[in-house]
Amino acid sequence: PSTSESHWLRDQREWQGSSTLPAHRVDVAVVGAGISGVSIAYHVARTRPDLKVCILDARNLSGGATGRNGGLVHAASLWEIPVLSQQHGLLYALQYYRLEHATRARLRELDRTLPGTGTVDCDVDKIMLFNDQAAMYCKLGLGSEAIGKLVFGLRNLLRVGGLHIWDREECGRQLNLKQDAPVVGAVSIPVSTDTVNASEIVGRLLRQAINKHGVQFCPYTEVETVEGPQSHDGPLTVVTSEGRLEADHVVYATNAWTPRLLPDFELEFEDEDEDEDK
Repeated sequence: PSTSESHWLRDQREWQGSSTLPAHRVDVAVVGAGISGVSIAYHVARTRPDLKVCILDARNLSGGATGRNGGLVHAASLWEIPVLSQQHGLLYALQYYRLEHATRARLRELDRTLPGTGTVDCDVDKIMLFNDQAAMYCKLGLGSEAIGKLVFGLRNLLRVGGLHIWDREECGRQLNLKQDAPVVGAVSIPVSTDTVNASEIVGRLLRQAINKHGVQFCPYTEVETVEGPQSHDGPLTVVTSEGRLEADHVVYATNAWTPRLLPDFELEFEDEDEDEDK
């Protein structure tokens, strides 16, 4: 499928994968060479070196959403637990908090251990800008403008706990904004976010998967359909633009392209859209 050029991919070299499909049946065929597909292939091949793993993609590496991802990795702060609790319950909020911090720590570990230059910038401040005073108060007050005004009035005390609330004047000083900038205030949570070029770290992960774990990558190989096994224990047949490939297991890591290969998912997406319209 054709697509516009991604800003994040402009300075990256074209990835040279295999021009032909594997000659023999593979254990796992992963459809999609974005962050999900490459990560799945890497971890399967690393933990099961006896398996033959292949990645197929209609474009090149990170040709879909991964190559269009700004790469903000934000771990929820303690201040966000009340918001999440109000929406989903306390147990969910605590699980969400732990998951985000574990994910952030795992990404840092991966960045340190993969060969190549590190691509994660750690401990960036998260800043939420507001151009509407009432909206800012509602955010601070968990939906209550009155509580939000009270929180705003106590902003100097909240700095001790790591929550920085800025009025218009403070925003101008901190962010060097123009005098006519349509900003009335901001909430800043220091060192709560990391940034990463997602396509770069996926490239490093794929290089490791190929060089160390024997994964084969076939770019510009569009998967047209997946045919069921001819017998009870027979393989699946992956029909591609470059030929047919037999695989014992197929993993779909295709994001928005999934309904094209699995039509049943398209019905579910349509139902969700109808529910939102109602």
